[in-house]
Amino acid sequence: MKPNIKGVIQNCVSSIPDNEVALCLSSGLNSNSILFELVEQGKKVTAFTFSMEGIESRDYVHAKKNCETF
Repeated sequence: MKPNIKGVIQNCVSSIPDNEVALCLSSGLNSNSILFELVEQGKKVTAFTFSMEGIESRDYVHAKKNCETF
């Protein structure tokens, strides 16, 4: 039986005892799925991403947009 990925993420996030968490965030499906679940479970998220000086990468732009949205 294959595990339901949403259920796996829910279980992992619910096992985090702290209300405030840090997340390395990119524009990818993995980190954004975790971000959405953290927000759904009422966690206060501090997201970290990076960009090179003077260059806003696609990852940076999308991570920033998702942080502003959620």
